Amino acid sequence: MAGSVTSHGTAAQRQARRRAALAGQGVGQINLTAPSEAHAALKEIARRTKAGEPVSFVLDSVATKARLAGKPMDTAKLGKVLADMPAPEPGFVLAAIKLTNAASGNDQRKFKRLAGGLAWAGGANTGRGGAYVGSLPEAAMDAVRALVETCGGRMEIRG
Repeated sequence: MAGSVTSHGTAAQRQARRRAALAGQGVGQINLTAPSEAHAALKEIARRTKAGEPVSFVLDSVATKARLAGKPMDTAKLGKVLADMPAPEPGFVLAAIKLTNAASGNDQRKFKRLAGGLAWAGGANTGRGGAYVGSLPEAAMDAVRALVETCGGRMEIRG
């Protein structure tokens, strides 16, 4: 019985040290009561902001993803999707990007690294791989454009 008290005490100490280390990094636990359908969005916001992405950028990306959820998007309508979106923050442009089937797995991984803040928009009309929409840092635009052109994709920009 004494062993169980010690192990509980050790676990509590370990947990306290972990929480103190996270607090030193500006991370704290919060408890939310929210609708179940918001769970995935809230987890994404927490994961991405904890990784260092700016809150406004993450919120814009998550909101774009929510607006486009379940809406098929034909590649010919990429420009219209951008026209319906609010203006981007300074230093960003709005982008709608469709990669083609020619995009290799390596191309797609590179694209996700360069344009990680874009929301994926799937649907029957987007084909394999879907399309990506949202705010893109101006600094990453040339690299993303080169990658899209390499794999024969399509990119629409609104500044």
